[in-house]
Amino acid sequence: MVLRDRQKEIFCQRWTADLCRDSRQAAIDAGIDPKHAGAQGERWETDPAIIARTNELLRPLMREHDITRARIVEQYARIAFSDPRRCFDEKGVPLNISEMPFDDIAALSEYTMTKFGPKLKFESRKPALDKLAEIMRVIAPEGADSTGVTVQIVNFQQPPSTEFD
Repeated sequence: MVLRDRQKEIFCQRWTADLCRDSRQAAIDAGIDPKHAGAQGERWETDPAIIARTNELLRPLMREHDITRARIVEQYARIAFSDPRRCFDEKGVPLNISEMPFDDIAALSEYTMTKFGPKLKFESRKPALDKLAEIMRVIAPEGADSTGVTVQIVNFQQPPSTEFD
């Protein structure tokens, strides 16, 4: 549903058109003064109405490319649980890419041919593991209260003893 606030609607249109999701530029495009656009864009990024509208605008693109939560989690898992050793033969020579396990290929960030043979570079596993843990709520995202419990310390006076010494 189109937002009634014209600036917010323009922000959503621009923010989703720019898949890099540059909220500052989207806020400028919506008519916000460039001096304040960064802060306003950050505020709007967390506005529930804007989140709902941008999700609505992105839904057709996500359907077209079959982007689902399950596929995203699957890709993070492929990177997080990849084993680069499976990409080499018993002598330590890199396998041809067509011989590598599919799940491990997902973790490859670079596969180039050099005069010495193929050069392989793998994505870092830690960011993928962190993201999976966050998704699965195993650990809280950075800055969040991981316990979910708020402790308030109250200063109180102990009641006088009723016992005789």
